[in-house]
Amino acid sequence: MNLAFLKSDPGADQVIEVEGVIGAPVARVWQAWTDPADLKQWFGREAGSVTKADADVRVGGRWCFHFSDSDEGGRLEGEYLTVEPEQCLAFTWRRTAKPRHNPRSR
Repeated sequence: MNLAFLKSDPGADQVIEVEGVIGAPVARVWQAWTDPADLKQWFGREAGSVTKADADVRVGGRWCFHFSDSDEGGRLEGEYLTVEPEQCLAFTWRRTAKPRHNPRSR
């Protein structure tokens, strides 16, 4: 697998572009990025660190990955900006940290 990561210029919107060659059929790579069951198998620091994955793969659709405590908890979420099956998938990306403690209110 050969991947190139391009980042935005300082002061510009933060963009990471991944482009490369993966030794698998295009349809399989598309499925790996868009099917929640597949995403749970490979995404994260180690296999199984994503405990729940949701993906509404359409322009304006939302995605969300929940992580286990062993992966610092929290979640990643975003919105799909471009969906061109087997050609281009663009989305926003935001990490929401899991609270370190659960204070009680009185």
